[in-house]
Amino acid sequence: MGKLYLVGLGLYDERDLTLRAVDILKNVDEVYAEFYTSKPPGLDVKRLEKLLGKQIKIIPRETVESDFLIKTALTKNIALLVGGDPLSATTHVALIVEAKKRGVEYEVIHNASVFTAVPTACGLSVYKFGRTTTLPYPYKRVIFESPYEIIKENLSRGLHTLVLLDINPETGTSMSINEAIELLIMIEDKRKDGVITPDRLLVGVVNAGSKTQRVKAGYPKDLLHYNFDNGLHSLIVVGDLHFSEAEALVYLADAPKDILDNI
Repeated sequence: MGKLYLVGLGLYDERDLTLRAVDILKNVDEVYAEFYTSKPPGLDVKRLEKLLGKQIKIIPRETVESDFLIKTALTKNIALLVGGDPLSATTHVALIVEAKKRGVEYEVIHNASVFTAVPTACGLSVYKFGRTTTLPYPYKRVIFESPYEIIKENLSRGLHTLVLLDINPETGTSMSINEAIELLIMIEDKRKDGVITPDRLLVGVVNAGSKTQRVKAGYPKDLLHYNFDNGLHSLIVVGDLHFSEAEALVYLADAPKDILDNI
């Protein structure tokens, strides 16, 4: 009987792996990785292979969602590498549920996640966030409005919203913060519900948890054409602020100082 290890890669590159994860990866029979959920922007697979002393097989979504990994773990010790924290994506929860059903032993090696790193990078309280949403690219010119609805619901309760940005399947790159704001403004122009208004404070975060991390807060007009670096982009739509949060945004995220006058 083998064992399935679900290993989180963390936020930026191969050095974010935990020591326990490295020990496990060096000793399993096979190492697989999926990057359709997200790929840490600084990760170099060749460097990681050199660190571990073994080949890493990159597999597509269809393989992860099939019974391939479960069948393989019946006879071998294998690991699946996932960006961030491995159970943040429902696909991987389904994977360990299936392992449990089939009697396959498994172990989860947790790591840092954008769900906590992005909010805290700009000094916002994780306790004041509502539902997280993902903003997808338009499909056949259809712009999906469900993220706007979630932001609207959170704002009605005074809560911040973490907006994860879609990954372009062709290039593997993240939707930019600028593109995301442009899409949300287009939805606002159609819906006119007062969600993304000129005075709505937003925060753009790039490569959270890395040396190249960039955090910038401002109003839509300020960020729409701001020159964010390349990497993994995320957006926060800010709700009601405590004074300490507003102060943190000014000093940690270069937010306009006038936000301190409105607390």
